[in-house]
Amino acid sequence: MTAMLRLLAAAGVLLTVVVPPVAAQNLQLERAVLLSRHGVRSPTQSNAELDRQVTTPFPVWKVAPGDLTPRGYELMKYMGSFYRVVYSGLGLISPDRCPPSGMVAAWADVDQRTRETAQALLEGLYPQCKIIAQYQSDLSRPDPLFSPVKAGVCPIDEAQARNAILKRVGGSIQTQLDMYAPQYSRVQEVLCPGAAADTRCGLREQQTRIVIKDGRVGIDGPVRTASTMTEIFLLEAAQGLPASQVAWGRLHDFAELRDLMFLHKVEFDLTQRTHYIAQRSGSAMMAAILDGLQRTDDRRLTMFVGHDTNIANIAGLLDIHWVIPGFTPDDPSPGGALAFELLRNTADGARYVRLVYYAQTLDQMRAQTQFSFADLAARAEISLPGCEGSGPANACPMSRFLEIASATIDRACAPSGKPR
Repeated sequence: MTAMLRLLAAAGVLLTVVVPPVAAQNLQLERAVLLSRHGVRSPTQSNAELDRQVTTPFPVWKVAPGDLTPRGYELMKYMGSFYRVVYSGLGLISPDRCPPSGMVAAWADVDQRTRETAQALLEGLYPQCKIIAQYQSDLSRPDPLFSPVKAGVCPIDEAQARNAILKRVGGSIQTQLDMYAPQYSRVQEVLCPGAAADTRCGLREQQTRIVIKDGRVGIDGPVRTASTMTEIFLLEAAQGLPASQVAWGRLHDFAELRDLMFLHKVEFDLTQRTHYIAQRSGSAMMAAILDGLQRTDDRRLTMFVGHDTNIANIAGLLDIHWVIPGFTPDDPSPGGALAFELLRNTADGARYVRLVYYAQTLDQMRAQTQFSFADLAARAEISLPGCEGSGPANACPMSRFLEIASATIDRACAPSGKPR
């Protein structure tokens, strides 16, 4: 064990070693920007709303709708300790008890679940330092960084959004309903067993239409309902409910849950990764990520803590993909983060950007795994289209990365301002 790791162990830090192959290639990690989803939360709808669509009432959560749960807070602390060991081990941040002022910062969206997640990450990173997460002072207004459409900074034209989605599915959402017909039928069985005659239950008799509600594009009808319900089942599993209580015990196993989560992926792919929507919703965040990578001050680690929609928007703009065990491909899993890591070749000074997705697996969430040498958080390296194989360690030359990423930004949606 190195002196640095001994120091961390003595400080009570949970040790996890994930060392990418950079040292042998003379690459030094200089800066990292993380776009993290909040941790495990309760459903955003009330039980009264949800229970109208099912035969058996949903479990009652002990927090308000949409709030981070106490377990979700603890899981995010574990992710913070994971980042501490990974990034201090690579020389990015200080392994000391507390980092120098300004080295690490987190900016969160205004919701309770994002603010609390950011604080939990910082507490896990440096538990004895009381670094405070930052967020917009007026919690009653949408933060335009995370919600530019809802904030009125970058409105979405409903007709243009509808046409962009329909173009991707050959002119009709029905193609998606047909493609995943077995999964939709299975969700109906889970939601409404024995309710064959009740047309109000589950997915039956729901009209499919593309709409904008609360600044977000959605597909009303079976697509949205199935997406919402399967994500609730996932949150129940991540919250640690016994298998007999997840989806009322009507799933065969968690492999079936993963299969049904493809219906959540369908909705997210169409409503968040479609280029027009992703550009309107994600340009401000993309600009902030580029600002974070190009800072010239002492900031080494910047964390933006938002939502699965924010990650999906950025992923859609860059056309990037990943897989985390227990989740469907490209799932912005609870507490997971899309990382942009700036590397410098110490031999010639050349800089590169590497993309990685970090997350806990579903099994780790259920077990509340505190990371150790034997139990690591999942790490998926991501290839950037247009830059494959052009840099070491699956990285992209910084100049090329900036070119690709900058081209995705609608500057009307990303007004210049002071980097966060």
